[in-house]
Amino acid sequence: MNGLLKLLRILIPEKVRTRKLAAMVYGLVVGVTFILAFLTLHLFGPRLETESGELEEIHLLSEQIEKREIVMPLARHLNSKYESCRYQAAFHLATLERVAMPAVSKVTETFETDESLRVRLEAARALLFIRPENRQPLVEIVKMLDNPNIEPSSVAYVLWRVAKKGEMPGEKIIAMTRHPWDDSSRVFAIQALSIEADDPEPAVKRLVELVEDPLETYNMKLQAIQSLGQLGPVAKSAVPTLVEALNSEFQELKTRVLQSLGQIHSNEEVAIPALIEMLNAEETPYEIQRWVIQALWNFEKDQLKRAIPDFMALLRSGRSPDLRRSCCEFLGMVAAREAVDDLVLTARSRDEFVSESALAALGKIAVVDKLAQSRLLAIANDADPTIRACAQPEAEKLKQTLKAAKGMKALP
Repeated sequence: MNGLLKLLRILIPEKVRTRKLAAMVYGLVVGVTFILAFLTLHLFGPRLETESGELEEIHLLSEQIEKREIVMPLARHLNSKYESCRYQAAFHLATLERVAMPAVSKVTETFETDESLRVRLEAARALLFIRPENRQPLVEIVKMLDNPNIEPSSVAYVLWRVAKKGEMPGEKIIAMTRHPWDDSSRVFAIQALSIEADDPEPAVKRLVELVEDPLETYNMKLQAIQSLGQLGPVAKSAVPTLVEALNSEFQELKTRVLQSLGQIHSNEEVAIPALIEMLNAEETPYEIQRWVIQALWNFEKDQLKRAIPDFMALLRSGRSPDLRRSCCEFLGMVAAREAVDDLVLTARSRDEFVSESALAALGKIAVVDKLAQSRLLAIANDADPTIRACAQPEAEKLKQTLKAAKGMKALP
């Protein structure tokens, strides 16, 4: 080999060798480039024509910031030969809502003629988001509940997302909750029951049954409780069942119950005493007490007057600063005149945040109570500079409020 190289050096001049080497390198680069281009065209190019390639393109379109520019490119995928691509195109057009109006005719065509019921269902959902004033697609969606060729839970999910008050076919959805399906399917039917039907009582009754059933799964109970809350005051007959569920050992379930009781904010004769009892219980952690207070705040102020003594007692109890602050906020919200002395004492707390909450509550009560006015103004002139500094903003705010409301000039 070494001898051959020496012979070549002798026979071929150096300049010629250099030129040939350059030509060889150039040819090699061109050849590799051609091979890569060939492979890209014949191996990777057709990927865009495959199902996965088309889905990837739809995904990339959906991530574009300028949404108006992707409407028609997405709509073109409604002509895809792949069901999954047509479904994803309809799904992403639904997320664009009214922005997708230029594609409404193509979505309508898909809804009316596509061979896949799943795609037609998603196109109907898209139409209800693009043109919510046109409710005709909803009629067709309801009819799909009787079609054995489509998964009923998919229809229930779409109804839950698009139906409005009075549009939910309650009896059919209730029947779906009794099917022996797995939780992930049945949950859509239970979610759909959170949309108020013309007669909401059958739905409320079924949701109560789910909460009370000792054999029902934990996840189904959670979802039923949440749906009762989303129904709002029409679910007031469920309040006794929800109050009983507060005895659960699971904190997540208790939290969900408290949220629903606040959303229903009815049947106060049953709900408020139970909430106050839970609030006063020594074993109730602050995380739950906070949810109790939030639930109580949803009731009418007049209904909450009965809770004032309990909140005053909690304020005096010296329990956690967070709880005392919540008590101050509650007493201020209901303008509890009888709590003025307790709030004045709390305003001198060593905890700055508790003190500020008490002063804010005094400021709210002072708008309607002369005693609270004089006490707040006295604190604003306190000898302690820290207390005085905290109270002065509330006192100034009170002066402005009273002057604006009544033109009072008697205040110093």
